[in-house]
Amino acid sequence: MWEIQIKYQSGKLTLTHTPKETIELGMERHDVDYQSLASAAIWQLQKLPLLDKDPFDRIIIASALCEGITLVSPDPEIHKYPVPVIW
Repeated sequence: MWEIQIKYQSGKLTLTHTPKETIELGMERHDVDYQSLASAAIWQLQKLPLLDKDPFDRIIIASALCEGITLVSPDPEIHKYPVPVIW
């Protein structure tokens, strides 16, 4: 949510609805839940190799590793890490 909102506001992401509406529609349509950022994910960052320099990607990866969840992303940089990814 954080990355989508920031990229939308900066003009780097075009959406047909607001970020809030887009995310809510997508979550409902695909039956996924929001995962809040836990402090454990922040500490997990130091254990990740610097394969991807994007701070958004790294915190998302760290969160997924801490929570044992699968990510949904087409980003090839995320696929470099040992985290389950669908796309």
